[in-house]
Amino acid sequence: MDVQLSDPNKAVVKGYLFAGKPVSISITKQLLYGATDTITHPIENLEVVIYDSKNNAYPLLYTSNGIYQSDKLLPQVGETYTLKFTYNGKEY
Repeated sequence: MDVQLSDPNKAVVKGYLFAGKPVSISITKQLLYGATDTITHPIENLEVVIYDSKNNAYPLLYTSNGIYQSDKLLPQVGETYTLKFTYNGKEY
């Protein structure tokens, strides 16, 4: 098995979209494979935007500890959303 080592310069995105509820997403640095450190390190002050299928943009605001939120976007059932941001020169 070829094990790919983790890269702390990559972003890890965690979150769920719930219909009718404000959006909250966590963005942290990837932990190294085999590391004993289990504390995630937040990535702060990114420009994070969620787009709906009609290409409407909903910027997420950085609150603290790697959390980005928007109360302007209330996801709808059946809609498709795309999250975009740039970190360390890489587009996510």
